[in-house]
Amino acid sequence: MSRHAAALAALLALGACAQPQPQPRYLVGAPYQMGGVWFYPREDFGLVETGLAVVAADSWAGRRTANGEIHDPAQLMAAHRTLQMPAVLRVTNLETGLELDVRVNDRGPANSGRVVELSRRAAELIGLRPGGVAQVRIAVVAEASRALAAGLPNPEAPRIEIAAAPLAAIGREDLAPPSGATQAAR
Repeated sequence: MSRHAAALAALLALGACAQPQPQPRYLVGAPYQMGGVWFYPREDFGLVETGLAVVAADSWAGRRTANGEIHDPAQLMAAHRTLQMPAVLRVTNLETGLELDVRVNDRGPANSGRVVELSRRAAELIGLRPGGVAQVRIAVVAEASRALAAGLPNPEAPRIEIAAAPLAAIGREDLAPPSGATQAAR
């Protein structure tokens, strides 16, 4: 390799390091259509579902997820059709008994017969092979999901400052009954 080529490669490597990494954000999202079916995302800290899990294709590696992160098959990530992002989801493989907490940061799976799509690493840890499916139970871990959401920017709902009502004495006044009114018996 020539000196110029080596210098250019070094500059490109430094430039790649200097680029800011995408920051995740809290997102519920608008209704959307996937595969001809409409989905309505919502904030749900009590979700529990049972169904089939599938492994996300490694071809998704490097693309942006729905909440702005970069998909990394080596991370413990998941995709769900309607949950807020991010959310912490406990996935239990009902066939092996293995369970794992993952972070929901994308929409999917596209196949309507599936409830969750797992990154390659998350699938490996619960005994699901690439290309396979497994019967799973998913449940949102409410406290961890709320804590995660509280620490991220939320472009959908900016924080509103609410001033407290002024403190003052509340007066009371007794009024005479209107003319013609009768008092009920006690």
